[in-house]
Amino acid sequence: MSFWLPHDPDGDIPPYTLVRAMGSGWMWQIPTQTRMGCGYVYSDLFLTPEEAQSEVKDALGRSIEPRNDIWINSGWVDRAWIGNCLAAGLAQSFFEPLEATSIHGTVVQMLLFTQHHLKPLVRWLDPRREAYNEAVGRQVDDFRSFINIHYVSERRDTPFWRHVDADCIPEDANGVSVNGPQERTGEAISHRFRGICPMSWSCSTIRCSTGLDCSAGTRQGPNSPLIRRCAPMPGGHPRG
Repeated sequence: MSFWLPHDPDGDIPPYTLVRAMGSGWMWQIPTQTRMGCGYVYSDLFLTPEEAQSEVKDALGRSIEPRNDIWINSGWVDRAWIGNCLAAGLAQSFFEPLEATSIHGTVVQMLLFTQHHLKPLVRWLDPRREAYNEAVGRQVDDFRSFINIHYVSERRDTPFWRHVDADCIPEDANGVSVNGPQERTGEAISHRFRGICPMSWSCSTIRCSTGLDCSAGTRQGPNSPLIRRCAPMPGGHPRG
């Protein structure tokens, strides 16, 4: 459910995207020069559009005017390259907007095809199709696990979060977040997952390990010993 919010006329435009956990999903706020682009990604197993709009109103303390309510058909094509047809970007896979993995995936797929498969296309066509499809499949698996990590939390306060904990977190996502600080460094994680940069894995798993919960209005400060212990930064300090 997408909607817009105006900027504070007396304030500065924030230079960051804000993501907030909600009762049945998550809400984003992305600043542009003229407005805040916002939306609520929610599960229709637990909310109707009217209930979602009401929850956003309660969270923001103001009414909103939804611009669209888009049903997401998540999934992927298991063979991206068949014959002389190549599926890329949204034609190949989509999970949800969190972390904008579709943009990254499109760029990686085009680089992979043009730099490693296009020049020797005629001579080694069939083996290169198989290698490309295998690489794209690994990337999709990485994206699934990376997104799932964002849902690993201690929240059990709504039917949605209880459902997520019981039925939606695969073992590989749970393993990354509970293996201890030495397994949360970007270097260790990069060996297990391909396609996502080590810093992105680290930031996500630090959130899981330190209990950052924007919905509760609490977060660890930059001097938190937990963040200093887990952040793979020079000198052990995170960057804001």
